[in-house]
Order: sequence, then C-alpha cells, then structure tokens
Amino acid sequence: MGSVDEVLKLLDKQALLEVASSLAGTPARQLDNNISPITGPGYVIFRISFPSTNERWAARIPLNQDDSFFQICIRPIQLAHGSSNVPAPRIHGYCDCGSRGYNPVGVGYMLLDWIEGSPMLPWDQLTPAAPYRQKILDQIADLILNMILECPLDDQTLFYGVPDGTPKGTQVSTSVWLTESVDRGIRRTLHRHDYSTTIDYLIQRSMIPQYVVPEHEHSPWVIIDWDCNFAVPLQKAATFPKLLENVPGGAPPGLPATHAYLDFAADKRYFLSNLAEKEMKRTNGTSITQLMETSSERNFFEMSHHRVPVHRGFVSRFCSRTRENVGAALKEVERFLDINPMFKASDEAIVRTVQMLEALLY
Repeated sequence: MGSVDEVLKLLDKQALLEVASSLAGTPARQLDNNISPITGPGYVIFRISFPSTNERWAARIPLNQDDSFFQICIRPIQLAHGSSNVPAPRIHGYCDCGSRGYNPVGVGYMLLDWIEGSPMLPWDQLTPAAPYRQKILDQIADLILNMILECPLDDQTLFYGVPDGTPKGTQVSTSVWLTESVDRGIRRTLHRHDYSTTIDYLIQRSMIPQYVVPEHEHSPWVIIDWDCNFAVPLQKAATFPKLLENVPGGAPPGLPATHAYLDFAADKRYFLSNLAEKEMKRTNGTSITQLMETSSERNFFEMSHHRVPVHRGFVSRFCSRTRENVGAALKEVERFLDINPMFKASDEAIVRTVQMLEALLY
C-alpha cells in the first residue's frame, strides 16, 4: 500500500475532472478540497462539484493501487442497489486498480455520489445524550436488516475467506469458512517457523465446533459492510456493530486497550430490543437478533485469526497448554494436512511442531 503522497504524485487531477465532466455531461470545477483531501484507512477522497446542476460527487482514490477493488467496493454497492431501502451511493464511473486499459487519470479511482455528514467521535470520549445514541442505533438496526434480508447475492459474488479453488459464486458451510480462517494463521506461522504460535492456532482449530451455530451452518451468506467485507456467513454478519462491542485487543490504533466506542449495557439492551421488534414485524421471527445477542464470543474468536492484538488476548484466555488443549492440537495436525496439500508430514516445520506438542504432552 502506498502513502498518500506517493499516490497523489501519480494522480492527474485535471484528467480526473475531465473524466467526471464527460460522465456527468456538464463541466466540473476545480476539486473543492484540492488542498486538504479527506484521508481515511486506505483512501484519499476529493469532492467534485458541478455548478450547473448543484450536484457533487466523491472521487475516491485507493492507496493500494496494486489490487483490484471491484469485488470489495463496487460489487457490494451494486448488490445494495437491488434494495430501495439500502442507502447506497450511485456509482458514476470507475477505473479498477491494475486495469490494463488506458487510464488518463494515472491511478485507479471511483466516482460516487457525495454523501453529506461528519465523522463520528469515539463515544467514550464525548458521550451523546441518549436520544441521539438511540437515533443512530435505530438507523443501524434498519441497515443491518435491509442488507441481510434485501440484498440477495448472485453467481458472480466473490465470497470472502473460502478455500482456494472454490468456484466463484459458491458459498461454503460456516465450519469450512472458520477452518480456512484458522488455517491461514497456521500456514503463515509455519512459513515463519513460529511454531509456538502455530500451536496456538491448532488449539483454536480444535475449538471451531464451539463457535458454529448449528442451525445456521448452511444459512445463505450476506454482505453487511460495503467497504471492507466480501460476502460472509450469516453468523459473521449478525454481530454487534463496533459501536457496541469491546473486543479485547481490538481497540483502534492510537487508543487505549480499554477503549470502546460504546459499551453501555443499557444501549445494548435498547439495540437488541429495537432490532427484535423490527425483525419480528418483517419476518415473524427474531433469528438475526438471537444471533446478534450471542455474537460477542464468536466475534472474539473470529477476529483473533487475523488481528495480532486480538489473537494474543484470545490465546491468553483460552489457549493455555493444558493436556486437553495440547492433545486436541496434536489431532488437528493430521486434519490440517488433509486439506492443505502444500504441506507434508515430513516437512521440517510440521515435524518441529509435532515434536513440540509431544514434548508438552508427555
């Protein structure tokens, strides 16, 4: 991923304005925030105005110019447009990163509707009054239900975290998805010769059945986040919004480990009650609310596979080197090898891992 300065050096702003003018059918004026563009996690955003129509667009420039953004940014918004109740911006045009076609702008970009608003502050630093909190939670509940219930996927959807070789548009069971999530950690640590952490992941692998909701093992996958998620299993999508969750080790960079945007028991109760009422009116059931209510431990487990601070927090609580855990991890080695053919039992990394487990066991 490049820096903001590196990407901006490649960007031809005049060409970007010309492309926008051509798509809009009316001249665009100079970028409104040319001097101080909005920067976020992975993006630079400029605002483009069209004086003759009073319309404004957002020009979104990814900092990672090496990888395609179509499946993680454009496709989810296109699917969201299938529902009139999902507030998705219109896509006016884009040039995908890595595209081999002619691109006068010099970098990959997306041209979307400009959405008015301001960033939310961490709520534990400046807590809004209850009516304001509840208004936002009401909106989040509506959005979650709309995305889950009204945005069906199709055979062109790229599912997140499925094993290599899974055909495009094919979803797998929640167990297979979780297994692949843990196995990515095992593969990483074996390649790094970090055998102690490999053992932690093997212990986690043995825990997977505890974190699968049986009645939703084969539920249809959904997209719940436009910006950073592919399609995911329902039990992953039906988790508390980050405003309401305080995952150990999951604090944003630069904030204390105890940070939570909002972790008030009263607000969680309000959110669940509100979500259940809305869901009951729409489906005559509360299965999504029930998944949400029990999601904290599952979310902790799932996040621990790819966030180092969260992984450390989970391991310190649940992956002690007890005889039971070590024995379970040893059994997982063979199961791991069965579905990860790039590793063999005779590989030094596997041999060393087994030796360490046996030493702990005996």
